[in-house]
Amino acid sequence: MEFEQSHRLVEEARLVNAGGCVTIQGVRGPLPLKGGAPPALAERLTAWTTEDELGQSLDLPVVYYVLNILRRYGLLQTRYQTASDLLFTVSPAPGTTRGFQGGTVRLSRFAYLRQDQGAAKLESPLSSCRVTIHDPLLAAFVFELCSSVSRELGAAERLFAGILSSVGMLDSADTSSVSLPVWEFHDLLFHGRTSPGFHPYPYGGTFRHKENRPAQPVVKSWPETTDVLPLASPSDNLQSKLQTPFVEVLNRRQSVREPGTRSINVCEIGAFLHESARLKRVLDNPGYHCAASLRPYPSGGALHSLEVYFLAHRCEGLKKGVYHYDPQAHAVRPLAVSPEDLAGLLAVCPFPDTGWGLPDVTFYISSRFERTAWKYESIAYRLVQQDLGCLYQTMYLVATALDLAPCALGVTQCALLAKVLGIDPHSEPFVGAFTLSAR
Repeated sequence: MEFEQSHRLVEEARLVNAGGCVTIQGVRGPLPLKGGAPPALAERLTAWTTEDELGQSLDLPVVYYVLNILRRYGLLQTRYQTASDLLFTVSPAPGTTRGFQGGTVRLSRFAYLRQDQGAAKLESPLSSCRVTIHDPLLAAFVFELCSSVSRELGAAERLFAGILSSVGMLDSADTSSVSLPVWEFHDLLFHGRTSPGFHPYPYGGTFRHKENRPAQPVVKSWPETTDVLPLASPSDNLQSKLQTPFVEVLNRRQSVREPGTRSINVCEIGAFLHESARLKRVLDNPGYHCAASLRPYPSGGALHSLEVYFLAHRCEGLKKGVYHYDPQAHAVRPLAVSPEDLAGLLAVCPFPDTGWGLPDVTFYISSRFERTAWKYESIAYRLVQQDLGCLYQTMYLVATALDLAPCALGVTQCALLAKVLGIDPHSEPFVGAFTLSAR
């Protein structure tokens, strides 16, 4: 059986003609094309075409040379087919391919199949390529590859297996590093899919939603009828603690899980939030595509998608309950939570088997994810996690200066909080938690 290959520029590539100079703009950056033949060939590659078709109007050595350059820059995709059927597409096409070597084959444990724009795409965090499967028989072969396959393969299956081996989607890729056994699928996928060079997708501040939906506001909006309790700025006594030399605070910083004998008070909560999470200034420069803000902790693009809620268990000056912090007004908003749901939250002890009981206050941190994803492509959730780390450290340092007991939590009751507070877990997922008590 004979197979035909056709080529096309990858979906993410754009041809830019500026002053007679043709450049291909791709994920890895611009590729200028000089001379007459390369730009003409690139124009032809905006549609599927074979090497023979390209050779009818251009010298074949030039065709092979330019195709190899495009492969090296990740700008070329290749489609395989028979005379009558499409088989699969590899994008971007690998620089080199090898035929099926025979023997037992199995899919990598990191490979996954998903639907994207009506097509079945096979991907892996170990591969910078994606394979779109057009043929139902090959899709069934992928299912078979979940177990070891040692039978004699058909011609199309051998071609397909050779390409999967070339792009790192068979289990032979799972031994490419001695450290791969310690990686779980979701950890490696998150790392690879958000790291340039490990995937073929655009990344960074592309503003991909600018044309189809407005940016979310800087501060979360609430009904005007919602009660708001203003918080005071740090008192002279607390302000004096906040003047502790920075290096001393850094050296004293540590997680403290055990609450003190006294309860924390609302003045300390106010000082803590004022110095760690308040909104200092809105950045609404006309050059920005969306408004941003300055706060005590940094955030990707100054977008600050994080929202701070807290469960007050033992706080002098605040009733037991759940609150939301308004960083612009420096105020807290009591949230309506049923007695049963409040009891459910209070039943979750972050430090079980210690005998210490609940911390005075547990902060729950969510992300209005669209704030970040509206601007950033491929790295939005990574930025949210980095923002969270910045907020955690800022909270630690402020709490240490105030002589309070802080502790970041590794596990957050995301589903429970979404249910209790009536928050869509995909619009505003909870991403972190932090306890605070008096010493």
